[in-house]
This record gives sequence, C-alpha cells and structure tokens, in this order.
Amino acid sequence: TGALIISFYVFFKHINEGYTKTFYSSETGAQMTVRMFYAHEDDGARAEVIFTNNENYWKGIRAEVKEWVWESWSRWEEEKPLWLDKKMMSRIPIDMIPSLKEQKKD
Repeated sequence: TGALIISFYVFFKHINEGYTKTFYSSETGAQMTVRMFYAHEDDGARAEVIFTNNENYWKGIRAEVKEWVWESWSRWEEEKPLWLDKKMMSRIPIDMIPSLKEQKKD
C-alpha cells in the first residue's frame, strides 16, 4: 500500500495541472447523461449519450427525449444516418418510435 500511495503522489505531481480535475467529480452518472444530452446538437451524439445508458439515468427528461425522437424520426428514416443502425434502433424504447400510422398524421 505504501508503494501505491507513492505512485499516486508521483503521478499527480507530474501530470499537467489542467488535467487533475478530470480524475474526480461530484457529478453523478445521471447528471452527466442529462448534461451531455443537452450539450450535444448532433443527433448521433445525443442518441449515444441517452440510449447507451440505463434509462434510470435519464428518466427525468424522458418526455423531452421522446419528443426529440418523434420530431426527428421521419428525417432519420429519410436520411438513414450511419449511427442509426440496428443496434442503436434496438436500444430506443419502442414507445418512442412512431408507427407509420402516427407518422402519416403529421
């Protein structure tokens, strides 16, 4: 344990001071997920942030995520972005994917 403490001391003493804050944070995973969703404008990045994390992390903004998916879905179907592959589609909750009938109403 003594060697471990010395190793940490030496490590933190020699790294660029600007990077030390990247090793710890009081932000929870859920808070980071929500923050990153709002920080990204790119749909692929937003989808990655939301749909690769447990839904409990973003349950507080679920309605907003659903609205974003519903507003974007027809455009995604038309554009067929690379990030919207079968794996990503399987991660999107089924109630967030508008059916063809619902899409035709819009």
